[in-house]
Amino acid sequence: MTKNPDYWKVDSKGTALPYIDKLELLVLVGPQAQEAAFKNGTLDALDISGAQFPDYKAQERAGAKLSVISQLKDAIYGSPPHLAFNQDAKDADLAKVFSNFKFRQAIQFAVNRERIISDVYNGQAQLPGHMGVPPAGRFYTNTKGSLGSFDLKAAAAALDALGYKDTDGDGVRNIRAGKQLEFALTYGTDSAVYPAMSAIFQNDFKQIGVKVNLKGVLSSTLLGTGLGKDWETIFVALGDQPDPELRKPIWQPGGSLYYWHQSTRPTVAGGPANRDAMTSWEKRLYDIFDQGTKSSNQNLRLALYREGQQLLAKYMPVIMIVKPANITVVRDTLQNFVYTLGVIPGYNPVPLYY
Repeated sequence: MTKNPDYWKVDSKGTALPYIDKLELLVLVGPQAQEAAFKNGTLDALDISGAQFPDYKAQERAGAKLSVISQLKDAIYGSPPHLAFNQDAKDADLAKVFSNFKFRQAIQFAVNRERIISDVYNGQAQLPGHMGVPPAGRFYTNTKGSLGSFDLKAAAAALDALGYKDTDGDGVRNIRAGKQLEFALTYGTDSAVYPAMSAIFQNDFKQIGVKVNLKGVLSSTLLGTGLGKDWETIFVALGDQPDPELRKPIWQPGGSLYYWHQSTRPTVAGGPANRDAMTSWEKRLYDIFDQGTKSSNQNLRLALYREGQQLLAKYMPVIMIVKPANITVVRDTLQNFVYTLGVIPGYNPVPLYY
């Protein structure tokens, strides 16, 4: 993109805007390629994760010609990672296990968010919201109480109550006689955060008698893998937006990106969602989005979408893990840098100015 020499706007000193003459947008596949391009000078700005934060912050403090900007509490956008369970898994036993929300509740007790925030994100993350609604957004309702606390004893007790016990003494619980409670966890090997998170999950789940086999793929293929059928559990991060309507394909049952329960999708291309495959709470969530889409009454929309968040927090078809900070590294050759992580017309996120 090149500068429009006839653009009318000027700054407070009368200097014509924009300041830059040209903006180049490069397509770089994968976080490693993106970081390499920043280090060799091809890129002037780079979005990073909390895992990369200490290194770049140390460079900044040492006098490197760059600045690190972190947006945590006011972060509107960004992509909180979640753990999804394939309720239509090819393994019928696992599909039945994953479809029981009490199992997902039990597993959530074994999610150590405090450690993940501290050790993986270096403090550059917070507890997440639900339904793609960021904690700083106006549609947000506080669902943190539903996240529970890290408690392996409670997780084990909940699994015991479901009848998943180690009946053969090998350290792994059994779904039934001769069938272990064991599943694959697909994660992005080239991610700055997923490998460490996967190792934490695998170790903590092992302590409650759940065997996790890690299956690494490129991060760019994670969503495509989830949209397919050949997976059991998976880490995926889907972005937050200021209005839940913008995330309807993800969170409305039967939507094109409601990938963890694909049997709710239309049975015929272009047809209606398959309500027969939905649970009662999914039917209610479907109706919430349907009503919210049609209504112009903002108070009604707030009430509907807040109810939707409560449903997702209670029944947790996916387990939300953390809400990462939005972090960027920018070279000092750039001035008047505005960091918003992408503006959607009609919304005014809280930007950081540099």
